[in-house]
Amino acid sequence: MGGIMKLGNSVAVGCVAGVSLCAACAQIVAPHETLEPPSGPIVVNAGFSPVPRIPTSAPAGPASQPIDLTPFYGKASGTEGDAWFTHEDWKIVPKGLQTFDGILFDVSGTMLLRGTSLPQLKEAIRGIPIQRRCRYIHLLHGLGYSDNDGTTVAVMELHYPDGQQRDIPIVVGIHVRNWWKEPQEPVSEVFDLGSGVAWSGQGTYPAAPTSVRLFRSTFVNPRLNEPIDHIDFVSKNSRAILCIVSISVGYQRPVTVAKPAAP
Repeated sequence: MGGIMKLGNSVAVGCVAGVSLCAACAQIVAPHETLEPPSGPIVVNAGFSPVPRIPTSAPAGPASQPIDLTPFYGKASGTEGDAWFTHEDWKIVPKGLQTFDGILFDVSGTMLLRGTSLPQLKEAIRGIPIQRRCRYIHLLHGLGYSDNDGTTVAVMELHYPDGQQRDIPIVVGIHVRNWWKEPQEPVSEVFDLGSGVAWSGQGTYPAAPTSVRLFRSTFVNPRLNEPIDHIDFVSKNSRAILCIVSISVGYQRPVTVAKPAAP
């Protein structure tokens, strides 16, 4: 299976632990409706997340709009995100409405999904209402603990009013990494061209402080002309714990600038 990997300023087509990243000159074309099977969930290549070539017929719309996740944060949904959000290192994370890479996010809580490191967490978070058309789905997220590159930690399920579903895997090393940057971390980058570190800071916990970070991943709506009704996140029970901080949807492409390497 082919994939895109960022290698300095170049782009290589290859494969990371069997995760397919479809590419053509580092530009992805959103799939046409005529290519879709008549029914059932479709697994969308992780490689749809790089900024695509957009069909001229795609509708215009608002730049980016954060989704209200208040009913899904923390203990309200059984994910124990309240304790995570009040952790010592979370105190340095900017709160409220924040703009990262030109995308507006609402940093007001966290949603955590089960992994083998914390099996008591919730296996799925379902029914997050979107109910609008959009070109991009932007996630602000990170991992608690980690796993091998190429491991799928969760699936983002996009549900449409006509009952159709599109599944987008969220993959370690492709879209996201441990929010604690371990000193011995062999690779700090993520390989998806539509993902990167959105924010980083210097943590104070544990006894040996390390830098902390949140990642922004941008995915293309596979059905540009159809509104997304709701989104579900389903754990794949890896060792890593997916922490979703914010979701924003709209028509704004992320604007990235070179960031200094985290200490």
